[in-house]
Amino acid sequence: MALYLVQHGQSLPKDVDPDQGLSEKGVAETERIAEVAKNYHINVGQILHSVKTRARKTADILASALKPTESVKEVEGLKPMDDVAAFAASLNPDTNTLLV
Repeated sequence: MALYLVQHGQSLPKDVDPDQGLSEKGVAETERIAEVAKNYHINVGQILHSVKTRARKTADILASALKPTESVKEVEGLKPMDDVAAFAASLNPDTNTLLV
């Protein structure tokens, strides 16, 4: 298994967007990173993202470029203070996974 960790793109301030979706710059940066990953032939089976709007949008942009063979889905356990060991135990060791 390969495990890729990607931070979400730059988000909008809360006073502009209460859900803090991606800013135009965040979308552009994420698209650029997705294209680089595609050109490096990064092969992922699944893309997992947190419940945050900015993470979902980042995952969608990456999925568009990388075409995961299995799924793109929202999962619990990716918040900053979540238990990493518990989340790691839920990963499939036979699948290349990208986490946002």
